[in-house]
Amino acid sequence: MRKTYHIRFTIDGRQVEMKLRAWARENQHYFPNYGFTNSQDDHPITHQIRDFCERNLNGRIDENERRVVIYI
Repeated sequence: MRKTYHIRFTIDGRQVEMKLRAWARENQHYFPNYGFTNSQDDHPITHQIRDFCERNLNGRIDENERRVVIYI
């Protein structure tokens, strides 16, 4: 079974969770080498996004056999 990847963060005092690649599309400024066109090749892969969040946004990863959640 494939794992699903999500990111969880707080906006205006409430917790928001969304799919990791959707978050990357909304925060394209973190990934300037990608144009986010319709091509899969023009998006960062999930592990690149996860690693970025962990290194640059002090993301904490919670993982089980079905899902990965990054808390920032």
